[in-house]
Amino acid sequence: GVDGMITDLLSLDSSASTMALAEVCHRRTRGNAFFVLAFLRMLKDKGYLEYNLGGMKWVWDISKIYTETSATTNVVSLTMRKMVTLQQEYKTMLVLASCLGHLFEKRHLKILTREQITGQNGAITDEFLDFAIKNGYLEGPSGGSAMQYRWVHDSIQFAALSLIPPENLVKFKFDVGKTLLKDLESADLEHYVFVLVELLNGYALGVGELKESEKAILAALNYKA
Repeated sequence: GVDGMITDLLSLDSSASTMALAEVCHRRTRGNAFFVLAFLRMLKDKGYLEYNLGGMKWVWDISKIYTETSATTNVVSLTMRKMVTLQQEYKTMLVLASCLGHLFEKRHLKILTREQITGQNGAITDEFLDFAIKNGYLEGPSGGSAMQYRWVHDSIQFAALSLIPPENLVKFKFDVGKTLLKDLESADLEHYVFVLVELLNGYALGVGELKESEKAILAALNYKA
């Protein structure tokens, strides 16, 4: 349960104090493991949860946590507000990664980064992925040499995609889809067929300014999907 997570994370024995913290965490996050971690991280960032060097243990003011957080606290919205403060390159890469779906390979994110972020070498992809894992956005790598990463929670993927203003999102996704079509190998295109259809269809249906060659490719992708 949540109390077990808290005692493990904070290296404490279960007590009335940890049970009280577990109760408020459960109320605010409905017990979702990812949201519990994000909620605890938010408490630490705000100073409601801190490590006492004198006592060599984590301490908190449960009454303050109750009054300063509410049942309507949305951990995803808190995550979005934190994302907005990141450097522009990381914000762009969060959006690019979200466009690739819930599971993606590092090399494909590199392709998009090269096209979308000028003046950057491949190192920024490694830096970003390390950052995203440390901050609880992504987990990985898995899949051996494929170096696959996945979103920790689909709501965080959605939060990343929301960094693009709604009026720009359809065109942005279309440009990402075209980059993937241009640079992916045929075997990879098969893997990403549903992702490509989702990226390309919105612009095609909403705007319709496609070349004949693009229409033919999109029709073929929709048929495969």
